[in-house]
Amino acid sequence: MTVFLIIVIAALILYLVFSAIVAEGLVKSFMLTSGHTEEETRKTEAENGFGEALRLYDNVWKKERFSIESNGETLVGDIIKNTASSGNEKVAVVCHGMIANRICALKYARMLYDLGYSLVIYDHRFYGESTGNNTTLGYMETKDLLNVISFVKDKFGDNVRIALQGESMGAATVLNSLKSFKPYFAAVDCPFSDTIMLMKQVVKARFHLPAWPVINILRSQAHSRFDYYPDEVVPFDGVKNTSCPILFTHGKNDSLIPCMHSERMFKVASNPLSEIHLFDGADHAESIIKHPVEYEKIFKEFIHKVENASV
Repeated sequence: MTVFLIIVIAALILYLVFSAIVAEGLVKSFMLTSGHTEEETRKTEAENGFGEALRLYDNVWKKERFSIESNGETLVGDIIKNTASSGNEKVAVVCHGMIANRICALKYARMLYDLGYSLVIYDHRFYGESTGNNTTLGYMETKDLLNVISFVKDKFGDNVRIALQGESMGAATVLNSLKSFKPYFAAVDCPFSDTIMLMKQVVKARFHLPAWPVINILRSQAHSRFDYYPDEVVPFDGVKNTSCPILFTHGKNDSLIPCMHSERMFKVASNPLSEIHLFDGADHAESIIKHPVEYEKIFKEFIHKVENASV
């Protein structure tokens, strides 16, 4: 065996070991990063200008706490009945993102409440008051959302109009659920379109490494340690296979989930009412923070358009 061959083999072994370390670190980062406490979230949301939503939640809206069993975990949330609703019931289920809790959903929920929607907000598994040992970036969360939707139908009746809204992982969960459920409309902020695509982008951006073998090792660890299948979370397929109107909003400067994910999905959104809006200077989940007036205008006008089209 030549010296050159020995060096090549040693380098390959070192690369494989390093790749395994990177993959393990990413799995832990993706799935085991603890969520913020409610107190921390309230402080951040108030600092970001959403104090009015917190005030309404605490002092005005009539809340009913609920918990449901879903795929081995207990999901905890609130039903907020809209006092303006009568006759044709319409309900919005709002899904928060990673390392968050349902308090993060209030800034979107307030706009929906203004438009006459009753609200269902809940903590994803592993976050807030819900149980769970880890998150799954939309895999089990999609199954959980479908169970929440069934709960909403039981609570409000089969004829209820159910709209879905989500941010980040919550947005991806909403879109992934479209493979099985057609909502009245979906409004999603900074979603990813394909889990493996996102993971490859993260590996390249953070570590300047090719996808192989990091992604392969990551897949294997996710399967064996967490019973998590990232290949099954492909929101792009949900968008491609639904006819419901979808509002995509995304920051142009998103450093975590590039806005090309929303652009890619908008191209296959079949409903002519669907829209996409990209916001200057906004990083991940910052569009509504950096451009609150414009964001609310776009959000509400989209919903008015959907409602007028269905009259």
